[in-house]
Amino acid sequence: MEDPFPKDKLTILEFGSADGFKDKELESSFIKTRSIQRFLQDNHSIIVGPMGTGKSALFKLLKQKSPKMGNFKNKTVISIDELIPFQYIKQFASLLSSINEKQLYQFIWKFQITQKISESFTILSNFPQGKHEDEIHNFLKLIQSKEFDESVIGKLKGLLDNTELTLKTKISNTPIDVEMSISLNKKSEDTINIDRILKCCIEAVKVRNKNGFLVIIDKLDTFVAGEEYETQRKYIEALLEVEEDMSVQYPIIRHKIFLRSDLFARINFETLGRDKVNDNTLRMKWTHNELIYFIGTRIKNALEKEKIINAYDILATSPIIQDMYSQGLLKTIIRFSNWIPPFIKRKYLDLDKLNEERNASLKEEFMKLSITKIFPKMVLHRNKKCEEEEICIYDFLKTHFLNAHEEVSPRNILIFLKQVNDHAITYYDENSDQEAYVVTNNNIPEWKLYKKNFIYSAYLETVKDFTKNICKTEDKWSKYFATFLKKRGKKNIFDFHWIKTQTDLSDSETASFCSYLEYIGFVYVSENHPDVKKRKYKLPVMYMPSCKS
Repeated sequence: MEDPFPKDKLTILEFGSADGFKDKELESSFIKTRSIQRFLQDNHSIIVGPMGTGKSALFKLLKQKSPKMGNFKNKTVISIDELIPFQYIKQFASLLSSINEKQLYQFIWKFQITQKISESFTILSNFPQGKHEDEIHNFLKLIQSKEFDESVIGKLKGLLDNTELTLKTKISNTPIDVEMSISLNKKSEDTINIDRILKCCIEAVKVRNKNGFLVIIDKLDTFVAGEEYETQRKYIEALLEVEEDMSVQYPIIRHKIFLRSDLFARINFETLGRDKVNDNTLRMKWTHNELIYFIGTRIKNALEKEKIINAYDILATSPIIQDMYSQGLLKTIIRFSNWIPPFIKRKYLDLDKLNEERNASLKEEFMKLSITKIFPKMVLHRNKKCEEEEICIYDFLKTHFLNAHEEVSPRNILIFLKQVNDHAITYYDENSDQEAYVVTNNNIPEWKLYKKNFIYSAYLETVKDFTKNICKTEDKWSKYFATFLKKRGKKNIFDFHWIKTQTDLSDSETASFCSYLEYIGFVYVSENHPDVKKRKYKLPVMYMPSCKS
């Protein structure tokens, strides 16, 4: 370890971006959590989690065909992530009022998926080749699919206005089959059967020896309220019904649909069946140990990238590793050599004890060692009585970032790491005589880099910054959210009447605003009631009013 820490490198330490789509460290710092391991088994089509749990990051890795994505990287990935204007969908439905709204939404989804799968062939060499690709080519030509700037609704409206065309498909739902066609002109000259095109895509991909399609769908759950929310809910329900139908008809086409958990909870599962949907749903969660692993990995990678310290140096400071060396070089070689037969290892080593020690302790300890290379083991915070006290850094990280969904979001942690590092830069700029020397703590060498006296301040700044960010999630509510923050004082429990009085909103608007606060993870319902006017809301740990000295 360099002694002292090279302070000039503080300004270039990179822990990663809070936005999964922009995170340059995403792949190098990939954490295979239990949720990710289950995801890679490909037994679920619906991926659910609160904001900031990594859904967008996972979507990005799939879209980029990252090697981290196991067998998924061998499939043709079809990404659908356009922001959906639900008001336009509602308007489009009104233009075709003769068609059942639910069936229309199912049709739109199947059309869009077929369009995107068909477009994936256009980048292949010698396209079109063979009769199946000829049909795909003709389909793309008919729907003018090269207009990539158009949304699916824009494309369908254009067809409705300008084309003599009939679009046809079949949506199967037990116990009935619904055959639906949209006649875009009474003098229709052409008919496109969506199912026929899908079958052509499947046959064409077999000819080219591809491994099938993976359709990934994101950005369905932007916050909307009122009539738009009902459209959003029905539109997502239609997608889930189409996914179930296609999984039976076209098993070569797999789906991954990313949804926010609070919206998913409000979906009506009457048609599909709750048990069936739950069996097809994976919920993204982070355990406390996985969170520590995430933080440790980000710190370790940042230090390694700037050649300040490497993983082997960190691991070498572990008491477990030091204990291994104290057992003798021969035992260490025996334990870690794959070519030595198991019966010899059993003869010379107590493997049960060693494996338990290695599996349960070494990985966790390595990550904790990475954290405390730059963080102090004990940090300062203020308890519920606003008294300053010490708390273990690991307990601090596990408890102080809980949002209203009762989860610690990696997104918030990344913002915190950046904020602490910015405070450290300011501290050493203002105190040029100060150095971060290596100190020994329980025989473990560490830098005294991040100081106790600014870590909690950095935390408060993190909460402030993150609050500013989430309040901009929906422009409509930004002004009322600012009013809410200004007038809450030291309150941490709120009722409907108080929120309405402070914001001067109508009853229906107040109900929508409360839903918005739940959506962004700022409050949770502490006393539930069927009548929204009788509910009470509470702030989670992360957004409790701060008590500064």
